[in-house]
Amino acid sequence: MEKKYQFERLDVLAFAKAQGVIEQSMTLAEMPRLALEAAAGTEASRIEVDWRAAGVMRSDAATGDVPWLLCEAQVELPMQCQRCLQPVDVAVETSQWFRFVATEEEADKEDEEALEDVMSLEEPLNVLRLVEDDLLMALPSVVMHEDCQPPVVLQARTPDFTLTRSGRPNPFAKLAELAVTRLAKGGEKAD
Repeated sequence: MEKKYQFERLDVLAFAKAQGVIEQSMTLAEMPRLALEAAAGTEASRIEVDWRAAGVMRSDAATGDVPWLLCEAQVELPMQCQRCLQPVDVAVETSQWFRFVATEEEADKEDEEALEDVMSLEEPLNVLRLVEDDLLMALPSVVMHEDCQPPVVLQARTPDFTLTRSGRPNPFAKLAELAVTRLAKGGEKAD
């Protein structure tokens, strides 16, 4: 029988000892911070986010068995192209290992030097929030279509555009008039 885990309040040590696995498919609406990154007009309830968390115990020569957690996630996220401003589907994927230590202080100290992320066992873990954080960090810094051709503007103004004059004469138009008048008179020199 498959055990059900509370992924909002996961006991990481027990999960790793049991070699637990959680696989979920949920809507983007259930990850509100990630949903904010979607293009305007995206129906977050129609976008599926697939994620998986797996716990293992690994031996460490210095401290013995240590709990580790692998979090993987993927989503096809509609975002706004920075070049043409049209929607573009972006495949966002993440696969990240986390090592757990006893205290927050220890985690802070070890995280500076470790290649993997180091987290504390002091509080139950919200795996869903962790997965959402990883997806947010995996977003591209600039979103563009692979072959983006911005739409060509074929007219200089829109049909409802009306030009209003300020009422003041254009000083350069007056200079142009003077130049034309002088040339017509035979190119008299100015005093």
